[in-house]
Amino acid sequence: MDKKTLFSLAGLILALGAVFGAILLFSLYKMGAVNPPDFGIACTEEAKMCPDGSSVGRTGPNCEFEECPPVGAGASCGVGGACPSGYECVDTNPVSREGYENFRCLQVGAPRPICLSGKTLISTPIGDIQVKDLKKGMSVWSLDAEGNTVSVPILLSGKTKVPVGHRVMHFKFENGKELFVSPGHRVADGREARSVSVGDKLSGVKVVSADLVLYGEPYTYDILPESATGEYLANGVVLQSTLKQ
Repeated sequence: MDKKTLFSLAGLILALGAVFGAILLFSLYKMGAVNPPDFGIACTEEAKMCPDGSSVGRTGPNCEFEECPPVGAGASCGVGGACPSGYECVDTNPVSREGYENFRCLQVGAPRPICLSGKTLISTPIGDIQVKDLKKGMSVWSLDAEGNTVSVPILLSGKTKVPVGHRVMHFKFENGKELFVSPGHRVADGREARSVSVGDKLSGVKVVSADLVLYGEPYTYDILPESATGEYLANGVVLQSTLKQ
């Protein structure tokens, strides 16, 4: 057998192998035995406005819009007001404000947004990192039972979708730093953020302004360090965690 014939035969065998391989792979896809390859399809950054004033983006393999919240979800409901089925009227910011309704329709059993702005910088052994980028297992600075600074892993990290109209406390300090935190979040001495006033000191730094402002992000965030106190440093201020193990 000459070389030309040999090469032709080899090419035919390879072609037949490719055909049979493709048929086998297609059959396995049809049976669900293997998953099709993930080519990392990116959805467009369009947004659809919902009846409650919120917006949803495209997601999933078909880049379909997420479902809007039920009509009335997240809306102001007043004390004991009516909400859609599966939702309850909750005081999201129990701070007296003239002309502002704090009561909103939130899903029954859903966590309450008593956490931090996603842009809050958390102190870690490798530098400050935004809280929204922290994950379980990463190391942060915390305090032990004696008040010593210790490096510990994160036990839990989470985020909570906020209702329409959610407001947070905006603190400014004499050292130039700022902090955006939900009114119910507790500082190191156990007080809720809403009770901190101008002139008070947090982590030894004087508060020069304290205002309740409209929150501009879709989620609030929090972490739970693996330490005796569960505390961490947020923009230089020691805060307690709202998460539980």
